[in-house]
Amino acid sequence: MPRVAAGRLDALPIGRPVLLDIAGRRVALVRTADGVRALDDSCPHAGGPLSEGAVRDGALVCPYHGWVWDLATGACRAPARDARVAAYAAGVEGGEVWVDLP
Repeated sequence: MPRVAAGRLDALPIGRPVLLDIAGRRVALVRTADGVRALDDSCPHAGGPLSEGAVRDGALVCPYHGWVWDLATGACRAPARDARVAAYAAGVEGGEVWVDLP
């Protein structure tokens, strides 16, 4: 996986998703109290822009229909829904955010 710079950590608000176009891919980047998470920006349910959703309890809520996506795994938190959004490894080094993309 290529490792791609995604900006400075201090430029990311805590608890609010930010849309980034990284290497031609739309990524919803979320700074949490314990690090940074990166999910594909498109909700697989109806294509909602996850970067416009709300962050709650370690999850990202789609603004279209309220589907809830785990920030760590990309798995849908609704019971009996075997759905997943792509989650990418993300980290911080020297104040710079890095995302591993396929």
